[in-house]
Amino acid sequence: MHLVYKGKFTGPDDLPVADMPERAVMFDEPDSLDGIAREAVKYTLYMCIPVVAVLVAGLLLDGTDPLAPQFALGIMLGAALSLVAAVPHEFLHAMCMPRGAQVELWTALRQGMLFVTTTHPFTKGRFIVMSALPGLVLGVIPCLVWLLIPHGTLGSAALFTFGASSFLMAAGDMLNIANALRQVPTGGTVALSGIHSYWWTD
Repeated sequence: MHLVYKGKFTGPDDLPVADMPERAVMFDEPDSLDGIAREAVKYTLYMCIPVVAVLVAGLLLDGTDPLAPQFALGIMLGAALSLVAAVPHEFLHAMCMPRGAQVELWTALRQGMLFVTTTHPFTKGRFIVMSALPGLVLGVIPCLVWLLIPHGTLGSAALFTFGASSFLMAAGDMLNIANALRQVPTGGTVALSGIHSYWWTD
C-alpha cells in the first residue's frame, strides 16, 4: 500500500477511475459526496442507540453523576481527541487496502470528512473489514474498555466520549458496509471508481 495525500476534494472528476469489467454493477448509493453525507446521517441516528445503551449501562453500574464538573471536562476532551483521530481513522482504512494498491487521501471539510480511495479491487470480505476497522478500533473498543473501568473521573469521561464520537464518525463506513452486505453477492469483487463503488462476480 502506497498512501498519497491529494489535498482538497473539489468534485468527482478529482478521483481516479478504475479499470473494471463491463459487467461491473454500480452500488445503489447517492450520486454525490453531499448525498453520501446526508445518507450517513440516518446511520448516525441508528448508531446512537448502542452508544446510549452503553452510557446508561455504565453509569448505572456505579451511580456516576453525569453532571459532575469532571465529567463535563472529560466530554470536551474526548470530543477534541476524536476530531484529531480523524487522520488515524483514514490510516486504518488505508492499512486494509490490498497489497500494492496506491491509496489517495482527500479532505472534504465542507462535508465534514476525510476519505481515502483506491482503484485496486477488493474481495467483498476485505471491503467490509476495511470499512469497519476504524469504527471498531477507535469507537467500539474504547467504549467497551470504559465499561470495565471506574467511572466519574475526567479520564473515564474522555475515554467514553472519544469512543462514542469516533464510532458515530464512522457512519459513512456503516453505509458502505450495509450496501456491500445487501448488494454484493458472496464471492463478489468490489472496486472504487470516481465517487462510486462497483461490484462484479467472476
